[in-house]
Amino acid sequence: MVPPDSSGSPGPGRASRTHRAVLLGALACWAAAVAVVTLRPADDLDDELGVVRDVCAWLVAHGVPLSFEVAEAVANVVMFVPLGVLLTLLVGDATTRTPRPLRRAPVRVVLLSTGVGLVLSSAIELAQRTWLPSRVPTVQDVVMNTLGALVGALAVVLLDARRRARPHPRRRRRRAGSPAGEPARRRDVRPEVRSRARP
Repeated sequence: MVPPDSSGSPGPGRASRTHRAVLLGALACWAAAVAVVTLRPADDLDDELGVVRDVCAWLVAHGVPLSFEVAEAVANVVMFVPLGVLLTLLVGDATTRTPRPLRRAPVRVVLLSTGVGLVLSSAIELAQRTWLPSRVPTVQDVVMNTLGALVGALAVVLLDARRRARPHPRRRRRRAGSPAGEPARRRDVRPEVRSRARP
């Protein structure tokens, strides 16, 4: 257990464990929501899908090119964006300031998060094909889900790189607050030290 520092705030180890616990909890909530949406019979979704179809038909009738098929594809992408974000944060541990895999090998972290999205989406489609005959599994769903995981992972990597490229506020304050006459004062002190050292 890492003791708190003098300011009373928890140490970096405890903060990192807290962040990971929050991320794991968010990932569990996401998985539960996706399971509810994707592993239910199609008959249970008739009301929701009917509303979406009506909205898309109204938009198309008013000149907005958003068909139900396009909305479904976009929804499949958006649904897996949180997976890419959460997995990249967990694997790369971007919530800490220490050199973690996200900074050493961001490409590997992105590929890992995207690969998990591909495997999970394929498992969902396989489960629909095996146990839910009313659902129609398609390769397009797998592609869109995988794309969503990739988008989420890339967003984390790019934002983390941008954050690290900015100078730290403490460093900026130190540079701005260092007086111009500091080197001169240091030179004035040296002869004084030498004179004291003489017998």
